[in-house]
Order: sequence, then C-alpha cells, then structure tokens
Amino acid sequence: MYIFNHQLSTRTSTMTAIKNTIKIMATEKGNALFWWIATLVTYGLTSLTRIPLDASYAASRFPVPFYEGQTTFDAVELQGYYEFMVNAGTLDIYWQTQFIDFGFILANVLNLFCAGVACYRSLPKSWLENKFGQLVYASIWIMPLAPIFDAFENLASFVLLNQVGDLSQPMTVFYSSLASIKFALFVLSYLWVIGVVVSVLMHKLITLVKPKTKAA
Repeated sequence: MYIFNHQLSTRTSTMTAIKNTIKIMATEKGNALFWWIATLVTYGLTSLTRIPLDASYAASRFPVPFYEGQTTFDAVELQGYYEFMVNAGTLDIYWQTQFIDFGFILANVLNLFCAGVACYRSLPKSWLENKFGQLVYASIWIMPLAPIFDAFENLASFVLLNQVGDLSQPMTVFYSSLASIKFALFVLSYLWVIGVVVSVLMHKLITLVKPKTKAA
C-alpha cells in the first residue's frame, strides 16, 4: 500500500509540475510575436516531417487516401485494403509508415501548443479574465489533443495489423472512431485559431476607429 501511495503521489507531483510549467510558459514566457514565430517554425517542422511520411504512405501502396481508410468503420473493407498490400508485398512498408507518423504527431503537438499560446498572448488584457479569455487559455490544452488522438489511432492500427486475415469489427470501429475524433479536432483547432485571430484584429480595428468617430 505504501509503494502504491508513493507512486500515486509521485505521478500527481509530476502532473502538477507539468501543469505549472505550461501555465508559466503560456502566461509569462515570451510575447505574442515570439509565440507566433514559434507557431510558424513548428508548422514548418510539421511540413518537413510530412515529406517522409507521405513518401512512405505512397510506397506502401495503400489503395485509398489515408482519411478514407482510417474512417471506414468496416472490418471487411479495411481487410480488403490490407490484403491489397499483402499481395503487393508492401505491408511491411505500411508498418513503417505508422512509426514515421509519430514524428509528424510530435511536430503537431508542438505546433498546436504554440498556436494556442500565441492566441492567448494576443488577447487584449481586458479579455484575459473573461469567459472568452478562459476558453482561449483552455484551448492551449485542448488543441494538442488532435495529434494525441492520432497517436492512439496509430496504436490501434498496430493491433489491427496483427489481425490481418481476421480483423475484429469492434476494433475497427474503435480505430475509425479515434481517427474521426482526430480529424474533427484538427479541423476545429484550425478554425478556432482563425476565429481568435479575426476577433483580436476586429477588436484592434474597432479600438482604432472609435476615437475618430467621437472626434467627428
């Protein structure tokens, strides 16, 4: 019992330390310009990691676009895709593709984290404590969930790849569900960043125009 309580205490302390570190980075380190530059740099990193990923996926000769294969929800259909690669002798390359994808996933975690912090640090001071500001802060934690679900989806794919010839329908549904959540989170994250940027720019524009209106 002592060992269990000690391990639980250690994990809690580690999570608290991580949470506090992220909070300090989000609220104190750098400024908005720094974090937008970091967002661009990490986006460039995601583009670089995608080059070998796309090349490996193409070499695997997976017969449909990745998003179609990942969201099939049908074990029989997915089995057909795997059998196509088995017959083409490229299933091993598809295995490698899943491992290469982890580099892309890590780059996306960094990119979405930086984008979330950049959005938060761009807010007017009067917004920081209101509900919108709190939601923008929460997005720092929420947006990186997109690539994290991508990682879970990859782990599920390894299970399916070990079932080639007799795929489990429940496992296929679970795999496709993870992929669907991943895609939804990615889309929502990008739309959210655009929405925050537009809101901040509109606020700045209104602030600039208001004094002129009063003077008139």
